[in-house]
Amino acid sequence: YWRAQKKFRFNVIYKYNGAVPGFFVGDDGEAEQTKIPAYNMMDVTASYAFFKNRFTLSAGAKNLFDVQNLDVQNSGGGVHTGGDFVVSWGRSYFVSLKFDWL
Repeated sequence: YWRAQKKFRFNVIYKYNGAVPGFFVGDDGEAEQTKIPAYNMMDVTASYAFFKNRFTLSAGAKNLFDVQNLDVQNSGGGVHTGGDFVVSWGRSYFVSLKFDWL
């Protein structure tokens, strides 16, 4: 978070998600262990307040590293095939305008 003046704000949010163990039922009916790999996420937002700080214009991007699917080791077979762990729908951008009447 960095703020040069009361009117301008710049936010960066970063998160590291470490590897996570998981389990699934294999073709033989036995429980087997798998591993969801580590990944990083980052969001950036810039905001500017104007007209006596009653309006705030913001723009930014979420999921800058475009993390969508992770390859999962030993992910099973049959109904549970695929080997992908869905994290997000991908990178997205936004613009917003807020009004504060108080």
